[in-house]
Amino acid sequence: PDRAVLAEQAAELFGSYPEYRTALFQKDSGWEEAHVVAATAQSLLAGGRYKRAFRPGDFSLLIADEVHPLSAGSAQPLYAYFLGFRLALTSAPSAAPEPGAETWADRRLEELYRTFGCRLGEPTYRYALPEALRDGLLVRPVLIDARAGLPAPAEGERVLSEEALRLFTAVFLDHALRDPVTGEVGKGLLFCANAEQAETAARFLNEYAGEKFPGKYPPDFALRITADAPKASELARRFRDNTLGGRTRGCGTGAMLATGFDCPDLLNVGLLRPVGSRAELR
Repeated sequence: PDRAVLAEQAAELFGSYPEYRTALFQKDSGWEEAHVVAATAQSLLAGGRYKRAFRPGDFSLLIADEVHPLSAGSAQPLYAYFLGFRLALTSAPSAAPEPGAETWADRRLEELYRTFGCRLGEPTYRYALPEALRDGLLVRPVLIDARAGLPAPAEGERVLSEEALRLFTAVFLDHALRDPVTGEVGKGLLFCANAEQAETAARFLNEYAGEKFPGKYPPDFALRITADAPKASELARRFRDNTLGGRTRGCGTGAMLATGFDCPDLLNVGLLRPVGSRAELR
């Protein structure tokens, strides 16, 4: 369920090209005759569904978006099944580790490269972060020094205390960038360790917004969008499209929206959990 929003997002983007009929796998009527079929790897792998639904030669091009070392290995049978060209899009590091310094993560990274016919550290095409910034496809983040004054968490600790969550959400709202057109608090995502913390962060944002802007924002100034939330994909889409009805400006989330989620007018990002991956941090 947490990746379904990405499949829907891909279907919407490809659907903007009228010459290609695009459909969601086993959701849209007539998906069997579509030129482009959008699906999550999980939905195709479940029970070997991809073998029953498709023949190896059904597609001339297989695009695997948001492919990461942890997921590539489990989906390898899916990628190997189809005979067409395979294109993997990933933000995984391209540099090979020093000889003798390989870790478990390095081995998974090597498996990712091998799955798509490349040697470790030698992608077919590389488009680096500085190039994307130069071309205007990405925007360099503005880091705000908003120190909360709490002691650093112990090594390996991922879950914040309620005191820390309350303080961090207040600091986040105090320093949030404003929408340059409306002057409203800019839309923001708070990445939390789990669904419970995301729920708590959203509640604290709602409480503090009521204190900071009395009468200005409804009780749903912030909400939780995690994989276990009812109609999570629909909520994510409506948050992106500003169609939630009220004036929702904040969202507590977890892994669901951490990669691949397109939200063009997002202005604020808060990391309320440790981030050990440079690719994820970027």
